Amino acid sequence: MSSPALFTPNDFLGDFLAEAKNAKRSIYLQSMNFEAGDALSRIEAVLSPALDRGLRVNITIDWVSRRFLHGNLPLLPVARPSSRAHRDRHVRESEALRKRLVDKGATFVTTNTPNFLNNLFPMVRRNHIKLYMVDEKIAWMGGVNLFDDAFKKVDLMVRFEEKDIVNALHQQFFMVNRLRSVADYAKKLGDNFTLFVDTGKIEQSIIYAEALKQIEQAKGSIVFMSQFVPDGVLLNQLIAATKRGVGVEVFTSPGKNVLFTKYPTKLAYAFFRLRIKGHPAIVFRHLPRDVHAKLLIIDGKTALFGSHNYTYTGVLFGTEEIMMETTDTELVKQIQSFLSDAKS
Repeated sequence: MSSPALFTPNDFLGDFLAEAKNAKRSIYLQSMNFEAGDALSRIEAVLSPALDRGLRVNITIDWVSRRFLHGNLPLLPVARPSSRAHRDRHVRESEALRKRLVDKGATFVTTNTPNFLNNLFPMVRRNHIKLYMVDEKIAWMGGVNLFDDAFKKVDLMVRFEEKDIVNALHQQFFMVNRLRSVADYAKKLGDNFTLFVDTGKIEQSIIYAEALKQIEQAKGSIVFMSQFVPDGVLLNQLIAATKRGVGVEVFTSPGKNVLFTKYPTKLAYAFFRLRIKGHPAIVFRHLPRDVHAKLLIIDGKTALFGSHNYTYTGVLFGTEEIMMETTDTELVKQIQSFLSDAKS
């Protein structure tokens, strides 16, 4: 049995498709986004013959996928006719792809179908989990969504074959909608791994709480990577860590990213820059490419990765998330190598 292995987005897609081509029983995909394009065309080319062979294909996506376009979620109606036509075309193509797979026997589950309030505030109560499986023997978890731009970002997926981990992820895959756990939970998996799951409770997050705990216990170094800059209590904890001599590094997307240049998210970015201005011990760096990885490394020995951006906004919105905490020496080395490559 192989040890856990880290993949960047395109390498993950190649690895997943190679295993899916040889699948004997089942292929599962769970993503917040589902948008027609090159990536999904390649996936369809594997899923279609798998369905012809009688395999189980389960695809779980969040309702909000239908509102996204190229990873962006407009909070107001799209006014420009050309932009609206572009979005509508992509929605039709995605729906057509979905129908082709359903007609062949694939099972699609849409999570968190909205009520009136969710239609007005589409980021509330979302399923943000990214989880992929083949034959219930191999699982990949991390940050990669199912749309083309996702494969251009700084992101990671980790492949697992260890039976206890795969079984735990397989169980979680189906815990959506009415089958969700009634509470956030953590599950110890062997000596070096713990799975954490947020089940979408407003203002609750076992993952965020664990990140705060790890930051508070850090002795020498903290590395934070996310598409969002730290905020809320976590930002306070990072500042407090520097006061006790802990080195803190924060890595995110280029400064021209829309999260830092457009309202309302630019306000959080401006506040972060203001807060760290008086704390030069926090090393802050914009990377050359857009970041989507969600990563914490504590003292070079413990790593947290998965779907959670480690921001309090997601906690307030009641977002379903997944995170793995590991002290596995080899995997932590792979994560540090991933970070070094991302910085270059």
